[in-house]
Amino acid sequence: NQKYATARTHFELASADKTYGEAANYYHAYAAYREKKDDTAYKLWSAVALTGYDYPQRSVQRLTTLSNRSRRQDILGVFERIARERERNYPELAADALVGIIRLGSGKAVTEAEKKLFTTHAGSNQAATVKWERGWDAWKANNYKGAYDQWSGGYSNKIPNAELASRLLYWQSRPLDKPKSPAAAKSVQEQHVNDYPA
Repeated sequence: NQKYATARTHFELASADKTYGEAANYYHAYAAYREKKDDTAYKLWSAVALTGYDYPQRSVQRLTTLSNRSRRQDILGVFERIARERERNYPELAADALVGIIRLGSGKAVTEAEKKLFTTHAGSNQAATVKWERGWDAWKANNYKGAYDQWSGGYSNKIPNAELASRLLYWQSRPLDKPKSPAAAKSVQEQHVNDYPA
């Protein structure tokens, strides 16, 4: 009911519970974010992302949103820690953190995150998502070769998210129509129909 201060009080009390503590901290952070108490939201979401098992990926997504308003550098530091410390036991979360570094960072940090994402997590939803976004940026800039390179480099029929894989494969054919490569475009379109008939 948008009574965020009251909600935060209840979530704070519930945070000591072994069963519900992680969820309580996640939602406490969300209530704090809605009240523009960014420091509290940052602290709680960071803790869940670094140590939790039920809500860490959601917390990484929320931290990315929070970074648009505040604590950008601190959040980048959290993502770097997650990528290092949680890779072995929670690779999906580490891949999410790498995407966060790519989106929020700059320079060497982004280069290193890209290298790790596209090698260690090749074929993942996260790597495919970054390739999709880059291809779309190239497409909007009328850089059709760049769009094709990103989408074809991001596609794999092993991508867990079949909708994302289908989208990458479908859009590979679109840039080929621009420089008038109908045979190549048709080949990709036929592969799309075969791999994703529905």
